[in-house]
Amino acid sequence: MIDTSQKEVVDLLVSHSGMSILISQKCQEDPFSRSAEKTTAWATKQAKKAFSQLRGALRGVEAKRSVWCDHRRRGRVEFPDGLPFINHAIVIVEVFERVELGPESDFPLALNGIPVTYLSVNDFLNLAQELRTLPEMSEYLEARRSLSKTALRTVGDDKTLYEYYLGNDGSFQECVDHVSAKEFATNNGDQLKMARAAKAESDRFSKLIEYIADQLATRLADYASGLPADILAAFDDPGDRKQYIQMQDILANLRLRERAELGRAFSQSVEALKSQLEGYVYRALYFDTRPDLVFVLASSKGVARREVLERGLVLTRAAMAHYEKSRAMLIVDRDGSGFEVSMIESASVPTEEEIVAGKRFFGSLRVIDRAYSFARSSDL
Repeated sequence: MIDTSQKEVVDLLVSHSGMSILISQKCQEDPFSRSAEKTTAWATKQAKKAFSQLRGALRGVEAKRSVWCDHRRRGRVEFPDGLPFINHAIVIVEVFERVELGPESDFPLALNGIPVTYLSVNDFLNLAQELRTLPEMSEYLEARRSLSKTALRTVGDDKTLYEYYLGNDGSFQECVDHVSAKEFATNNGDQLKMARAAKAESDRFSKLIEYIADQLATRLADYASGLPADILAAFDDPGDRKQYIQMQDILANLRLRERAELGRAFSQSVEALKSQLEGYVYRALYFDTRPDLVFVLASSKGVARREVLERGLVLTRAAMAHYEKSRAMLIVDRDGSGFEVSMIESASVPTEEEIVAGKRFFGSLRVIDRAYSFARSSDL
């Protein structure tokens, strides 16, 4: 994140759901060149600098000072009114062993009412890989604050804390510090092994949706091939892909278990046609956290692309009518060689034709209701 004076200040993770995390990071040129004692001294000094940078950035939030950042795909992104509301701030320093930074007077755990967490670079990257979404990251950081103040001002070995959190289904209840977390892992090996396996299975499906969201960032050169003008008119202009960004935002802002269940339903649709030469199968899924949105997950084989899109439009409108939603997103696997993703919105009352189509296509589908938590799901 860069202010108007062109000085790089901090990094910002922000979602369109309003969740924001501010980060200040300090790295070493050669993290293995220092002794343990010198590493502690370096980490202490750099953590203070990082905290000072966060404080300066947050002054900009209060002053509504214009800032901007360079996005890898979207280019320069402006924040003309300053940074959005910050939910959490993180100080990151590069160490490979556990380091206690010092007293709370030097390393506060809050800044202007915003919680502050101290992590190593390796731990932050591992947490990002495991938690994968801003809501999950924020919830982990908030739950972690129940640890002792000494543990909260310690960087390194967050893997031990994360495994306690995973093994206790997203809770630090009865965990005080790294030592008690390590004792849990030692005494509950089977429970932790099952939690790791369940998380790995869940992530396998969530990564499918993450891949699709990533693919939305670019468009195939031959996207218009074989499509009539009326269908092409629904596509974004190549130079202004607002709808594609909106669809990407929806997928990116799903919670981790929501991504996983969406990926699971999509994978089941693909699997249903695995042994067939031709066909079109579909499922519908929606989440209580998004009461206005229904997803239609489909798979096609041996069906012309134009017909795939035309059927998809009928299905999404029928799903909106049947499930009483104002938005619908379609994701179709086309012959195992690519995806078609589209989005429609409508605030109007569904037509009689759409209501009839909804009953026809979705009225006889088996309904499954599940409750999800961080590490597991349960059928209701």
